[in-house]
Amino acid sequence: MWGYDYITLSEPQKQARQQALYDVVLCVYIFALSLICFAGLFDAWPLKNTSLVKAMKRLGWRLKDPIAVRYPQARYVGDWLLVLGWAMFMVMISMWRTENDYLHLTKAFGAVAMANLPIHFALSLDSKVLAYISHYPVEYEQRRNFLHRWLGRIIELLLGIHGSLYLKFFWDTNRMTTRFVEFDVMCGFVGLLVITTLSITANQYFRQKIYRFFYFLHILLSTAILPLLYIHIPYSVRKHLILGFCILVILITNARRFLHRIPARGVVRRISSDLLSLTLTLQKDPRSPITPGSHAIIQNPTFSHFHKNPFSVVSVDRRQIQLVCRVHNGFTRELAEFAESSQIVELTARISAGPSRYFPDLTKFDNVLFIAGGVGATFAVSWVRELKDRCRFVWAVRSLDETRWALEEEAVRENVEVYVTGQKEMEEEGTEMTEGLLSKEEGGEVEGLDKGRIYQGRPNLGRILGEVAGDGRRTAVLVCGPVGMNIMTRRAVAKLGAQGEKVWLHVEEFGY
Repeated sequence: MWGYDYITLSEPQKQARQQALYDVVLCVYIFALSLICFAGLFDAWPLKNTSLVKAMKRLGWRLKDPIAVRYPQARYVGDWLLVLGWAMFMVMISMWRTENDYLHLTKAFGAVAMANLPIHFALSLDSKVLAYISHYPVEYEQRRNFLHRWLGRIIELLLGIHGSLYLKFFWDTNRMTTRFVEFDVMCGFVGLLVITTLSITANQYFRQKIYRFFYFLHILLSTAILPLLYIHIPYSVRKHLILGFCILVILITNARRFLHRIPARGVVRRISSDLLSLTLTLQKDPRSPITPGSHAIIQNPTFSHFHKNPFSVVSVDRRQIQLVCRVHNGFTRELAEFAESSQIVELTARISAGPSRYFPDLTKFDNVLFIAGGVGATFAVSWVRELKDRCRFVWAVRSLDETRWALEEEAVRENVEVYVTGQKEMEEEGTEMTEGLLSKEEGGEVEGLDKGRIYQGRPNLGRILGEVAGDGRRTAVLVCGPVGMNIMTRRAVAKLGAQGEKVWLHVEEFGY
């Protein structure tokens, strides 16, 4: 087939083939580390501002421009080039030095797939090391999730080719009733089915509609795949290194989460018809100080030991933290029931600095712009309180009732611009955030807030960004809001970056 034959090898030739497979695995790791380090060094290293460096940075911003405003899942050209390039490289390296040996080719696809497995597990971690090396704090969370999903699909593709080639070999050599049904081969076949199931259930429908089922199944099958592959892989050194690393990742992840858990007692109250305030009293001090942009990962052991929800920390008073959330289905619906009954809810919390631990010093920027939609202001408020008059805060809400919880802060009142859009215009699907269309809803008033800071309609993001960026000023833009607002901000900032402006962007998202 395609110039490959079933070849009977001598013992030295088998050893040479085995060494070639080790070399392929090593090449995968070297190339992956080189790619990560290059991305980090290019952004972090103080390169001279030559025309070549400027051109490369402008190209980088163009590659970060969203492909489709109305379909955010399409992401950016740069992400797809990375995924397609990696997939092509994996196929090419699998064919490297195989000559005309069919079994060498077959084993190489399996070896390359296994070499990607530790990288895949590492991408499932909220790893400080990986984020620092790659220097991708701005997009780290979103890019990590995206690459984790697509690397899983690449592994499935490679293992699918590996399994198909072996099935053809068993069929052609009349081994379907002998070698194919042996235990180690069947473990590999079942492992392929498990990985296929993981890939199918990781699609957007399962993640968003039945997240708890997806999460539980993902943890269960990811753990189950390791003993199956351990039995299937015949080469002891490689399998111990690869699978040992994967097990280490699992142990480190769960140990970190366990050690950082803090028992807490929560009091829930309603702010408006669909907004809740959750005040948590921690039973002990967190391991690290709570800074602006910190996250609290909340779990209710009464309902689920697996399901956790991240929230932005609005304010901190010693061991007491405040969170604000909108009522949807699942966990927030359960919290709303406690608000009705005025009960104290027993929770566990894990405090994380979130992406903010990788931020540059925002005080060194000439301008800092926060853009928020609805409850996305929970991320911005803590920063506005910290930076005070050194920032500008644009907040789009359905009604002024949604702003009262935050406008108790003087720093927020003095720096906020509230855009009242009305119920219909703040839906997740809304993407025309730059049009500046006017709403027919009346804005009303908020005590302590200057009427001149209240506007009707959507914020014109293009105009606002043009006011704060340009003329050589270093500008930081941080956004947290509906999908439409986030993607339009990305597009506007990418356009400025492609024009050579000194801009830095962070998009705060809790994605699946």
